[in-house]
Amino acid sequence: MTYSEDFREAAIAYKQKGHTIPQVCETFNISEKTYNNWTNQKQKAGNLKPKKHSRRKRKIDPKQLEQYVTEHPDACLKELAEHFNCKTS
Repeated sequence: MTYSEDFREAAIAYKQKGHTIPQVCETFNISEKTYNNWTNQKQKAGNLKPKKHSRRKRKIDPKQLEQYVTEHPDACLKELAEHFNCKTS
């Protein structure tokens, strides 16, 4: 789950007001590792923006697969593999 930048800033500000790390974690319902990652990120990068994760490249385009399944709802895995020229595994 990705937390917003405002949420991360609020957690760090809460700690700077004199609360302990366990209190911060309990209040914001996060783990100590998450809090430590945020403080390290703020020190190194200077911001708390969530990292963007890119999806890995797939052999089959997800939109084409969705379209095919919509058009052929009763197609079995073997038929899908034949249509997209790949193996069932």
